[in-house]
Amino acid sequence: PGGVDADPFVSKVGELPKFEKPKASRGGVASPLGGVSDDAMSETSQGTHVSGVSELVDSVTTKEQKTQAKAVVKDFVKAMVKGRKMNVMAPNGGLKACTVSLSRNLDALRLKAGSNTQNIPLKNIEEIHAGTEVEGLETPLDELCATLMLASENCITFRLADLNDRDTFVMCLLMFCNNQK
Repeated sequence: PGGVDADPFVSKVGELPKFEKPKASRGGVASPLGGVSDDAMSETSQGTHVSGVSELVDSVTTKEQKTQAKAVVKDFVKAMVKGRKMNVMAPNGGLKACTVSLSRNLDALRLKAGSNTQNIPLKNIEEIHAGTEVEGLETPLDELCATLMLASENCITFRLADLNDRDTFVMCLLMFCNNQK
């Protein structure tokens, strides 16, 4: 109150807030929202900060991100419930191919290598580590590794095809594990 520019981001003339330095000019401003009139915009922008427009952009971006995230999780679940060929890393760094699947209830992981099958309830996975950041583990890890720390104090390290694959594996498994606790 009282100051000439108490808040330079508050619209004093009813025009849309801009992301660059605000200009004090009157007249028609092209609306980034298409057919919304200047009058309608001035009503919504009076007394608001630039965040009024950014919140609109954020909500659109957030919806797109949610849709994209759902698609990633859905694809992961489809592939994992069917069973997916993956590499498990031995303590000496050697890789062994196995089939890894997720139960239909998304509550257990099944590893199958040859005639050996191991079921791991997700509630028994205490930690999931991406990359090389695993304390006390002598297995030679790299950026493509995802390591599951089990309640039994055993570890299982998977080596994935690329960073995106590793991150998706870690994110989805972490989400399902947290759902079981």
